[in-house]
Amino acid sequence: MKKHTGLFVILSACLAVGLVITLLSLMQPKYPKAQSTHIPTVFIHGYNGNERTFGGMINRFQSQFDWASNTQTLRVDTDGTVNAVGTFDKDSLNPLINVTFASNKENLKTQAGYIKNIMTYLAEENHIKKVNFVTHSMGGSALTVFIALNHQNAELPQLNKLVYLGVPLAANDYTNKVKSQEKATAKMSQLMAENLPKSTALLIVAGYTSQAVGGDGSVSLESALLAEEIFKKSPIQTQIIKGEAGLHSLLHENSTVDCRIGQFLWSVPQTKLKN
Repeated sequence: MKKHTGLFVILSACLAVGLVITLLSLMQPKYPKAQSTHIPTVFIHGYNGNERTFGGMINRFQSQFDWASNTQTLRVDTDGTVNAVGTFDKDSLNPLINVTFASNKENLKTQAGYIKNIMTYLAEENHIKKVNFVTHSMGGSALTVFIALNHQNAELPQLNKLVYLGVPLAANDYTNKVKSQEKATAKMSQLMAENLPKSTALLIVAGYTSQAVGGDGSVSLESALLAEEIFKKSPIQTQIIKGEAGLHSLLHENSTVDCRIGQFLWSVPQTKLKN
């Protein structure tokens, strides 16, 4: 009798555990699926940024939403040498690569050189032909300078889609040779029109916390939206994040931004997300 009682208790416990697991599974939010493109996406932080700048977003894309795979971190030393942590897997779901700069307060031209080294590494070591970029703040500014300076280098990966989060694009960020803001913007627009492949699409995300602030607290709305002029010959989408969520440092920690990037890069159906 005791033997049967013990068996009943064990079976009841197993059933209870199974029921709890099932209920927890049903309670987990279901996220829409991403299309697998196999085109890697490279993340570039801004001034004084680090691996944590995009760490949360990358983790959400992989572990929470199951839209992509975190495959590699590339660290650029002060001399420009690129060192890899992890092994790039071209067959993974929408592979992600996080880039960090050891010297993270350099001028735009130096950072553009770092990005060129990254692109060279992607081509020679990872054998990548086409790439997406997600950038924040001055990381996007440096990428813009890189594009302007390296348009004739056919050995580097082709630019597929670009995401700019709170990227300052005021003309005086790029040159001091042209004193007129209007003329400098026109010059950069000409360079991008000549150098950026017409198939390269852009998503511009700008923050606007309040009328008094006029932007995200670090970058003015006007400066961020200059992208519409600079990249006017390319397919471009714009998203303005308003209120406290539009703070410069929160643009990469935002469910609306996650959703827009998912739609833009991997054709994720439109949905509301909870971080």
